[in-house]
Amino acid sequence: MSAGARRGPRGSLAPPLAPLWCFSAALGVLWTPASQAFNLDVDKITVYSGPEGSYFGYAVDFHIPAARTASVLVGAPKANTSQPDIVEGGAVYYCPWPAEGSAQCRQIPFDNTNNRKIRVNGTKEPIEFKSNQWFGATVKAHKGEVVVSMIHGEALE
Repeated sequence: MSAGARRGPRGSLAPPLAPLWCFSAALGVLWTPASQAFNLDVDKITVYSGPEGSYFGYAVDFHIPAARTASVLVGAPKANTSQPDIVEGGAVYYCPWPAEGSAQCRQIPFDNTNNRKIRVNGTKEPIEFKSNQWFGATVKAHKGEVVVSMIHGEALE
């Protein structure tokens, strides 16, 4: 054994790690695909806004239902809607893009009903609990269709 050799744990010879690490790092950089980014329109900035406290913008996706048309889907999982007796059920908004003038986002009507109820011993009891369900926490558009999910929805069957 040469005088300059390093000893590892338990007296074994330690492999030279620096050249191996440098080779692995260089190989990783060469094999990693280049990331790409794009600006939508830096000259005409579009700003959308929704109801205060609704978490408007929590989820966002582009919706392209037909060639040469586009819009933005925006989730607002704490929005109040027209659902009777539902508190912060959540909503999804359709926003035209690019916005022309003072274009406003409009709420997409997914569900405008109250909690379903069944009669138990003469009283109506809810079997759904739509309040605070975070509807719109995930928004996805695919091939012209819109998919939305909620986090806290609950139904008793």
